[in-house]
Amino acid sequence: MNQSVKIKGLSFVKMILGSLFLALIAQFAFPLSFTTIPITPQTLGISILAGVLSPKEAFCAVLLYLLQASFGLSVFGGGKSDPAWLFSSKAGYLLGFLFSSYLVSSLLIQYRPKYFLKSWLIFAVNESVVLITGTVWLSYSIGLEKGFTKGMLPFFPGALVKITIAALLFKTARSCIKLKESYNEC
Repeated sequence: MNQSVKIKGLSFVKMILGSLFLALIAQFAFPLSFTTIPITPQTLGISILAGVLSPKEAFCAVLLYLLQASFGLSVFGGGKSDPAWLFSSKAGYLLGFLFSSYLVSSLLIQYRPKYFLKSWLIFAVNESVVLITGTVWLSYSIGLEKGFTKGMLPFFPGALVKITIAALLFKTARSCIKLKESYNEC
């Protein structure tokens, strides 16, 4: 078997595992009484995927996750399925996952952040893209003011926590890789 086939096969496996990872963490959904959009750790999952996968792999992992949803698999929060998710109030957030996964992975590769603040800012892009696309989509049906108060504002505190966790995980992973590299030099 040639090296190219092995790399493509490994890449495909990573994309499938990434999509399953998103489906798994989506199960930790916390509904809010005043909006149809639940709180989930999925944007943290997008940050993690962007940190470990190439831009193309991260994008394809999210695309596979959304395809699973389109085929009626129970990949949404609480084990729900919604083949018509593209026409739902949360479609903007889900489509934001696609854009964000590619963008954040690209930014991490381009800037190779060594410091917490720089990685924190890159992961903030993830949350911003998802919240903005989600709010714009939601606002189309309920108006801009309600879209902001129901689709963005309630998610700011959680977004800050998820950004911080992603940056800490990224910093820790970088430290572990450096430690392993220095150990291998011995």
